[in-house]
Parts: sequence; C-alpha cells; structure tokens
Amino acid sequence: MWQKKVLIHLVCAITQLNQEKSDNLSTDTKTEVPSLFIILIILALMKFIYNSDKKLNPKDLTPKIFFEFGEVLAHSTIFAKNELKLHKKSLESPISIEEYRASFSLCLVQFYDEWKIWLPQTMASLYRKPKLLSSLQGILKIVNITSHTQRHERNLEKIRTLLVDPTSRILREENIWNLGVIHIHATLRMLFQYQLPESPKVLEAQEIIQDQQQLFGQNSFSQKTFHTFNLIFEKLLAFSENFTYHSDFDESDIHNQIMTYFTIGCNFELPNIVILDARDPSSSNSAVYKCLKMYENEISIGNNDYINVAADEAIFRHGISYCKANNKTKMILRQWHTSKDMMSMLITIFSGYGIFNIAGILGVQFLDKLEKGVDFRATSKVLELIWVAVGLAIHLYAKKKKQTLDDILEENKLIKIWYLYFQWASYWRAHWFGI
Repeated sequence: MWQKKVLIHLVCAITQLNQEKSDNLSTDTKTEVPSLFIILIILALMKFIYNSDKKLNPKDLTPKIFFEFGEVLAHSTIFAKNELKLHKKSLESPISIEEYRASFSLCLVQFYDEWKIWLPQTMASLYRKPKLLSSLQGILKIVNITSHTQRHERNLEKIRTLLVDPTSRILREENIWNLGVIHIHATLRMLFQYQLPESPKVLEAQEIIQDQQQLFGQNSFSQKTFHTFNLIFEKLLAFSENFTYHSDFDESDIHNQIMTYFTIGCNFELPNIVILDARDPSSSNSAVYKCLKMYENEISIGNNDYINVAADEAIFRHGISYCKANNKTKMILRQWHTSKDMMSMLITIFSGYGIFNIAGILGVQFLDKLEKGVDFRATSKVLELIWVAVGLAIHLYAKKKKQTLDDILEENKLIKIWYLYFQWASYWRAHWFGI
C-alpha cells in the first residue's frame, strides 16, 4: 500500500514540473497511479530536458545523452521481459520474419521505425566482423542463448581427453625407425617415426660392412667430408706455380662454398609424430626410468630391437644409468648439446698450445667466458675464425714445403698439433652444418 502512496506523490510532483505545458491541470482531478515502468521512463526522460516541439540538433548530442538514452532503453527491455514470455513460442519458432519482428516488445522495435535496418539484422551483421565475435558471443551467453552449448562443448572436450589413446597412432611396420624425444621443462614426450626403404637392422648391417670400421677412428663419411674441406681451401687460395695465391675471401665465402657440397634438409618423408603421455616431471632418475620404460611398452620392442631417445643434457645423464641395465634403449644427446660439448673439447685439448693467445688476437676479452662456453654463438664464431686461420696456414705451409697434408703428421710436433686442430674442428664444423 505504501508503494501506491509514493507513486501518487511522485505523479503530483511531476505534474507541477510540467505546468508550463499543461495550463488546464486541476487539483481536484483524481490521480491515476501509473505503473512503475512508466515512472522509471518519466524519471529517465527528465534528464534529457526533451522538447517535443524542437528536435535535438545532432551537433548538440553528447556521450552523456546517448548514455542516458541507453539507460532508458535498458530499463524498457528489462520490463518488457514478461511481454516477451507471452510470445515465447513465436520467438523460438516463427513462421515468418514479420511474425518474428511483431513478437518483440515495442520498445525494442520502435527504435528502428522508418529505418532500413532492425535489431536481428544488426545482430547478424556482427557475425561478419571477426573482431566482434568474442563480444557477440559474450552477449549471447549472458542472455542464456549459447551458454548451454559452451557447457556441452566443455563436457565433450573432457570426455574426449579421457578417452583419447595416443598409442593408437603408432606405426608398427618393420621399416619404421623410431626416435623418442623427452623435454624436461614442458614434461613433453614425443615419438617421431621415420619410414625407411628397408628395415633399420638391414641398413645398419650394410653400413658396418661398407665401412669395415672399428669402434674408434674415421669412417668413410668423415674422411670424405675432411677431403671436401681441403679441396675448398685449395680452390679459394688458387695457388700458382710461383707460390702466389688469392686472399680476397673470408669465412663467409668458405661457408658458402661448403654448403654447395651438402644437401640441406632431410631426404626422408615427413615423420609420423605422436604426442604421448608425459606423466611425472622428468627431474629424477625414477621419473626418467618410467618415461623410458613407457616407450618400450608402447612400441612393443622385441628382444633384439631398441629405441633411440633424444634428450637434453640433464635427462641424458639420468638415462645413461638406465641404458647400462637395459639394452632396449639408447640415449642420444641433442645436437645443440653435442655441438657445445665438441667446442668445449677443442678448447680444453688445445688450451695448452696457445689457443687463448689466438683468441686474444681476434679480440676476445673474457677468456674465462670463452673457456666455459657461456655464449654459444660467440664461442662458435671464435673457434670458426681460428679454424679458418689454421686451415689457411696449414695449406700454405704444405704448398711451400711441396708436401701433402698426410705428410704433415710426420713433421714437428707443433705443426702436427695444429693440423689435428684443423682436422678435429672440421668434424665439428661438419656437425654444425648438419644441424
């Protein structure tokens, strides 16, 4: 009852404010109480100081006016909810567009009267603007239009995640070479499967027979690579009979010449990649052992078969002890770590033969950082420059003495030492070009 009394007083106050336009008001007239919806609209419109006889000049419109009009429209929409419920059936399954439009409340439609657009068309245009799709999706979710669909999609995603079996994508043919990869930071476990022309066992046996090599020493590929590097140095120097040579080249020219002898890329087809379960983080021996054992169970390794697993240095050290007790797994240190270890080996072996003096001449100021290999690229560049300088000196010496490079091994120890640096650094450079 008190709400009605409040509304009566509000109507009287609003009537007095409007006396300038209504001179025929009578205080004896029985006041008819309007609905709360009408009162809210009146109070909102009072902020506009709206004059129906004089249209608003578009130039005088301010953001505040639009905001206040938006409030009025929002209140109208909220109070029109009951009216929309009455037309729920025609809104959900309209027979025609006219029926669909007529089902909306007047406050939602009259805004677009005498326009060539209306609300559904405006909403539909948002779907053609990719940048506004997220906002539109949020609006539809708030009004409970698409929220059930998102919830259903999330439930489906959870179910599919639980039912997925990555091992079903593993190839199990005999000519497949399997390479496992474990990443310590992302706890990621992957399997790369390369399809070979023949079984890996057959190819490995053919390579052993072809090389007839022992455990240590040069194989046919390393010998061929070192011979190629020597040909490149001789080609760029271009010796003449009176011992004149060219010097208008640098390490980039040598690099470019080397790359012409090697094919960049992989000759195999794209591998079959399978992302497997990672389980616990690989930060301990037991966790690494479980990951390696999972590879064996998933691939179903036979008695005489094995799998190669590539990992960074931390996991590699954990996996070595596992490989000693289990011959079905062979650990491979990742190529970046292998290259870094090869650089450290060169620096350590030749540290007593003046390699730091040469580095100082090249401009290296922090020799302790060079020794530890703190900056991989800087250390690699320094060793490459030393390799180029030593290679040129070796070829100039052999040409001057009219000797072959093999004869240098019979020379004095100093020449022999730096010849070995040139040879071993060539293997490192070949490995670097390969990765």
